[in-house]
Amino acid sequence: MPSLIELLKLISSEKPFSVEDLAIHFACSVEDIRLSLHRINEDTEFVATDDRGYLQWANFAASLNVGRIKFFLGASQEKFFIDVVSRTGSTNTDLLTLAREGMLKDRQVRLAEIQEGGRGSKSRSWVAIPGGSIALSVARIPQKQVAGIDFSIMPLIVGLAVAKTLRGLHAADIELKWPNDVVSGGKKLGGILVEAVSSGSQNSQFVIGLGLNLNFPRAVMEEIDQPVTHLLASGVDVDRNDLISQLLLAIDEDLMRLESGGAKALIKEWNAYHYYQGREVQFRRPDELVTVGRVLEVDTSGAILLETEEGVLSFHSGEISFLKV
Repeated sequence: MPSLIELLKLISSEKPFSVEDLAIHFACSVEDIRLSLHRINEDTEFVATDDRGYLQWANFAASLNVGRIKFFLGASQEKFFIDVVSRTGSTNTDLLTLAREGMLKDRQVRLAEIQEGGRGSKSRSWVAIPGGSIALSVARIPQKQVAGIDFSIMPLIVGLAVAKTLRGLHAADIELKWPNDVVSGGKKLGGILVEAVSSGSQNSQFVIGLGLNLNFPRAVMEEIDQPVTHLLASGVDVDRNDLISQLLLAIDEDLMRLESGGAKALIKEWNAYHYYQGREVQFRRPDELVTVGRVLEVDTSGAILLETEEGVLSFHSGEISFLKV
């Protein structure tokens, strides 16, 4: 049987595929492909067949629309420069390219229906479902360098803004996992990737990438190498264009607070959302050494503090998980 993730990647590609084409590609039977498609469409029709017999994404959600996003942004719409494309490799890469060419605008937004090369933390790929996800990047160019502010905490601040927005929609069990995951019931709902570009004497330019699952085939989630979920499973069914506008405003507000010297208050809020706060965990360092301890907090540098047998230790990178009994 073919991998469902690999199957969906082919359906997302620009080349059209029929059921028979996929059977040849994966060296399996037509019946195997039909069974795989049935598993993908078990709860919602994600994949349909067009009148020529080629597979395509079903139109089960409102298309991304600049006009509607601006409508929901209201009076704040003039702040943002929004662009929607049907397909791209990576929305972050698109904006980073503009930054390197000196053409990036503050609050420039890039959205894509299909993102073929989405990236998550630690170089993991991000699996996105057209119509069932948000693949968004927004540029931030601070107008001044704020003394004492470490902009490396930007992923935490963006995650906080996302979590507050989703809780405001009454999504169930929304929390944050250090350093850049949004979770529901402990399962990954979305992730943040912030990348920086410095150009000469200009201020640093940041590109903030956000991937968020809105609806996702259950069978595909079972293939992913970590527990994942989607917003619909958290009890929220919302127009993507409306949600995007809410996310942009929330992210913008909290980044302005950061730039105004509000890091301490923002990190205090972040800790209140932390999934591992006060819990016994094991921490795997980049050198593969494992430390066991209790999570005290994340500080204003973005480091996570653990109470261990060796005393309080601080880490800026690594992977955290519950202590295995």
